[in-house]
Amino acid sequence: MNFFDPKNNYWLVTASGSGIYSSATNTYVPANNVDYVNWQAKGLETRRIASEAELWESLAQLVPGYLPDWLFNGTTFSQPGVGVYTAVQLAAYAAMKRYNKEVGGTTIGGVPVLTDDRSKMLIIGACVAASADPTWTTVWQGADGNAYPLNATQMVAVGNGVQAFVSLCFGIYATTKAAIEAGTITALAQIDAAFA
Repeated sequence: MNFFDPKNNYWLVTASGSGIYSSATNTYVPANNVDYVNWQAKGLETRRIASEAELWESLAQLVPGYLPDWLFNGTTFSQPGVGVYTAVQLAAYAAMKRYNKEVGGTTIGGVPVLTDDRSKMLIIGACVAASADPTWTTVWQGADGNAYPLNATQMVAVGNGVQAFVSLCFGIYATTKAAIEAGTITALAQIDAAFA
């Protein structure tokens, strides 16, 4: 008995006119594709679906997290080829990498600092207090779980360092996105290297 495997299945996406969609490769294949022909020979059924958007929703329900969110632009998510991505997909991947780097933390003045959105708000508040009172002090919780006594000058340095770190992340993204649009970045590994 053959069981339905959404990770290795074929769909005729009627709105696309591009051929048969393969969930194993996230690409469209021609009807004479060897893997598709062999798959059909097992008596498995090509499922029909109206659009890639509908297929995305179905796959997300059947196998949550199977395909990364950055692939889907609201209408399409298929790749032009195995290991090949559209410029829109590459830009979305770069945006994800930027966000992950931005909220992934950094070290400033020997203090490992959390940089998630909540932590950045706490840092801003502490910097405002430290800027208003040169005698201000605190014990800051580092990203490593250790306590770091900080004076006003050190706290302002942490705040300035976090702002510089966030600015760096956006700068890398802007440069990477421009290179994607220019066609000089065409692979995920290049984007990974830019954010390393």
